[in-house]
Amino acid sequence: MTMITLTQKLIKERFAQCNQAYFEGKLRRPQIIRITRAKGYVAKVTYYPNKKTRRCEGLKLIFSEMYEYDDEMFTNVMVHEMIHVYMLRKWIMEKDPHGPRWQKMADEMNSKYGLNIQESSDLTPIGGFSLMESIFYFCVGLYQGLRHPNKYSLEK
Repeated sequence: MTMITLTQKLIKERFAQCNQAYFEGKLRRPQIIRITRAKGYVAKVTYYPNKKTRRCEGLKLIFSEMYEYDDEMFTNVMVHEMIHVYMLRKWIMEKDPHGPRWQKMADEMNSKYGLNIQESSDLTPIGGFSLMESIFYFCVGLYQGLRHPNKYSLEK
């Protein structure tokens, strides 16, 4: 399994490829693409909602270079983030960023295209977590479990 090196060019090219393959070429790429050294997430989309115009402004697509990506994983993460971009461009807002509408779209793409889009990743960053980072992310997980007891229940 060959690991890929994240570059702005690679992210833009893969966005364009996935756009054609899974979104009929209709999804506009966020203008801002960033690569960070964050350990708390693999990738994310950030934005500023403008409730007056019902548009999301300042869309940013951000990937962390602290994780190792093979080609298949990178595509799945890209499409995961592209579903967020699609929903934001259509002003489909949910309280949970991976709510029922996001999950339905991910499930449909997984079935139709044989992808493996998941709500979250259990990847460990390159070099692992420091003790303080481990405690922090453990507490974040506990908090999420308290906020969404059915979603994060171990008794499923």
